[in-house]
Amino acid sequence: MTLGLLGFAMALPGKAIGADKARASGFTDIFFGEVGVSGGDVTAQRELCIYSNSSSAQYSVMVTGSRSADDLVLSSSNNNIALEIQWADQAGQSSGRILRPNVFESGFTTNAQNQGCKSGPAATATLIVNLRGSELGKAKAGSYAGWLAVTVSPL
Repeated sequence: MTLGLLGFAMALPGKAIGADKARASGFTDIFFGEVGVSGGDVTAQRELCIYSNSSSAQYSVMVTGSRSADDLVLSSSNNNIALEIQWADQAGQSSGRILRPNVFESGFTTNAQNQGCKSGPAATATLIVNLRGSELGKAKAGSYAGWLAVTVSPL
């Protein structure tokens, strides 16, 4: 089966002029390619730049999936594969805090010195996408796709 997670998006809640702001960059599509159903977990990571101009440099993160309010899945015409999304507030991580769909998780801190991480660290967070072997074992042959929206908000 071929798996892909397409169309990463990022949205920021509206804020009054002069209020704290956050910015995220570095999102790219994830293609898992051909994946067998009898193996273990399959994981992909993206290193991102998260900037917050709040005095604490703290932010919260929320993920929303392509299917419904409560699901983070890759879908084919007749089957779904659940995704496990994790977030770490450091670059280069292989695991992080599990994010629940449509729930802001707070307590993350960035050390980005400017928007886009043009100086200082090139990346300040890791998005981890897991396809668990237990889910892959139930999957039917086919092509799967989906999207994930990531919302970052300053605290």
